[in-house]
Amino acid sequence: MDNPRKLAITAICDVQGESFIAASLERQGWQVIYRALSERELITFLNSLGGQEVTIFSTEDFSIDRASITSAQKSLTRVIDIREVPRNDHNFSEIIRGASENVEHSWATLPKIPILTFTSFGRSVGTSTIALNVAAELSGRGSKVLLIDAHVRNPFLSPYLRTFGVNRELIRSPCGFTFFEAHSAESFEVFEKEMAHYEILIIDIGQVWQPAHAISGARLEDYPFIWAAHYATEIISISSAEGHSLTEVRRSLAEFERLAIKPKISHLINFNQETSPRERASRVAGIERELKYRPTFLPRDDRALLRAKAAYSTLAQSAPKSALRSEIAQYCRDSNWWLA
Repeated sequence: MDNPRKLAITAICDVQGESFIAASLERQGWQVIYRALSERELITFLNSLGGQEVTIFSTEDFSIDRASITSAQKSLTRVIDIREVPRNDHNFSEIIRGASENVEHSWATLPKIPILTFTSFGRSVGTSTIALNVAAELSGRGSKVLLIDAHVRNPFLSPYLRTFGVNRELIRSPCGFTFFEAHSAESFEVFEKEMAHYEILIIDIGQVWQPAHAISGARLEDYPFIWAAHYATEIISISSAEGHSLTEVRRSLAEFERLAIKPKISHLINFNQETSPRERASRVAGIERELKYRPTFLPRDDRALLRAKAAYSTLAQSAPKSALRSEIAQYCRDSNWWLA
């Protein structure tokens, strides 16, 4: 018996974007039956379908009146909004799945404590290392800190601190804070029940690509970001001045701003300090101009980080005189999170 292909309509003004979307849909088993050029033509076409179920893929630049479309197609039409043309078929398929599953989250009332979320716009830029050492500095100041490793694919804390069973129960580390591994709604509920015993919560969610898609997605790896967008006091993104393209960082920061989520947004940059003070000042000014955003710069200190990694410990314990440790401590003092 033949398996009928799902019917799709594109309503996208950008020609290149529309071409990719249409081709990707065909590759994923859809049949693109119409490429709309205007809302009036779209409604005329929908009226001619005779009750067939169809999905419209639309971007913000194409004006659509949902009520007119629903009326024309007798509620057999759904619209999937595409905020940004995806980079590949896999990315697009996740957007479709996220829109199709109609995920609803139940949000509990949590204790009023600072919730800091560390994320990144690239891989291997130091997100987990900074989250770990911020937790150590804050606990060293006397705060009761709970650190959550929310990496779905590559958890960091358990192997780094050589502690196991962290995905089953909250464990007190030798570094002064308590930590736990969580990346699903069920595992988040475990530490939510214990939050009243802590004064600061830190969540390391790792890399987030295309936040606008992640915040409405249904993938397992989307949940920590969705949770953070709902609960966090501050979302702190991290990038490298040398590695990830500043253009990509600027675009991602702009996307965070467009989402208009509740948490404060801030940005840290790992900066290679092997330059003269004058060159550094010039480079910092150039980065700020390019980003159109004033980030905080942290110096790289690979030797101290290697020493801490070899000791399965933090900078405060294994390299207390490190320039990076000093800057992270100052960053914590300046932030005054414990006063939130």
